[in-house]
Amino acid sequence: SDVCSSDLQKLNKMREDDAAKMVGFARQEVIKQEEQLQGLIQYREEYQASITVGSSPTGQQLQDFHSFLISLNIAIDQQESKLLEVRGQLEDTINQWEKAHGKLKVMSKLITRYEAEEDVCENRNEQKIIDDLPKRDKAGGQQFKL
Repeated sequence: SDVCSSDLQKLNKMREDDAAKMVGFARQEVIKQEEQLQGLIQYREEYQASITVGSSPTGQQLQDFHSFLISLNIAIDQQESKLLEVRGQLEDTINQWEKAHGKLKVMSKLITRYEAEEDVCENRNEQKIIDDLPKRDKAGGQQFKL
């Protein structure tokens, strides 16, 4: 029984560790996606600033500028969606870790309680044997004396 509970506890610990690693990976992905979004926003701001600082643009240049700005805004919207997606994945992995952590805590408490109950039973059995020794001695004669 001890081997089985120990194996179960190890398995639960491995699951908790795996879930914790997944949380770490998901957090890294969120950071990466946030940085990409910030990079796109910064690039858009710099691009907008560059057209206002430069010389008088032609109609075609303004049209190209406007088209590129639309493309940039679409890319930013897509990046914001991607960021929301990876944040959702992070929440999911945190929930999985919390579940695994909870199972490990419950298992640890159960094992501790079981071991404590086992110790109590063992102590009772030892005490009973000790208490029965004088009775055996009287019932069996002088077999315990030299």
